[in-house]
Amino acid sequence: MATFDDSLLTGIKWRVLQETASGETSPTQLAERLGTTVAYASQQLKLLEAHGYLKKERVDKGTGGRKNNDTRIKYSVNKNALYLTLLRPYQAERKELKLNPPTSFLANVLCADLKEDGFCLMKLFFNHQDLFEKIDLLFYVESVKEEVHLLVITDELNSFRSEKSSITINCQGITRTFKFWSHTIAEFRAGLEKKEKYFEDHIQKAVLLYERKLGLAQSLSEALR
Repeated sequence: MATFDDSLLTGIKWRVLQETASGETSPTQLAERLGTTVAYASQQLKLLEAHGYLKKERVDKGTGGRKNNDTRIKYSVNKNALYLTLLRPYQAERKELKLNPPTSFLANVLCADLKEDGFCLMKLFFNHQDLFEKIDLLFYVESVKEEVHLLVITDELNSFRSEKSSITINCQGITRTFKFWSHTIAEFRAGLEKKEKYFEDHIQKAVLLYERKLGLAQSLSEALR
C-alpha cells in the first residue's frame, strides 16, 4: 500500500471526476453542468488527463468530420483506484489500495451504506467463495424485512441455479436471507431491450456490488441506462 496525494481529489477537480465517471463528457457539456466557462472546464480536464485520471478521444460528429473540423473531444475516467482515509485517536492514515474484485466488493458495500444488510453481505462473500466464482456480476436490488434480493449475472446459469436459489446468513445476531435472481448477460440485455417490466424494475433499483473481472459492468453500460 502506498500513500497518495489527494490534492486532485477535492473541490472542482473532484466535481469534474464525478461528472466524467457518469459518462463521456465534452468541455462544453462540463462547463454547462458546472456553471463555468468552456476554457476553465477544458483546463481542468487537461490537468486531470495529465495526471492519468482521465483519457480523451475525438469523436466525429458527421461524415468527413475532421476535414470539416466537425469533431468533439470527449473525456472519460481512465483509472481504477481505491483510496482509504482512516482517522481515530491513535491513527491517521491515507492509503491507495490495490483495486481487485474483493476490495472493490468491500468498497461497494460500504459506499452503498447498506447497514445490517452490508454486514451479512460481507459474511456471504467470505463464506461462499465457491459461489462467487460462478458470478460475473452481482447487484443489490432491494431489502424486504429480512429478505435481500440480489441480481446475479452469470454465464454459468444452469450450474448456479442448480446449486443455490437462496442463502441464509446470521451475522452477530442479524439474520438475512439472500434470494438470487439469476440471468445471463445476453438474457438480461434482451429483456431490457424489449422493455420488459421485470428487468426494468430490477435495474432501476440495482446497485453494483461485485465484478469477477473489473470493468465487466461496462459491457452492460448501455443496457443499464
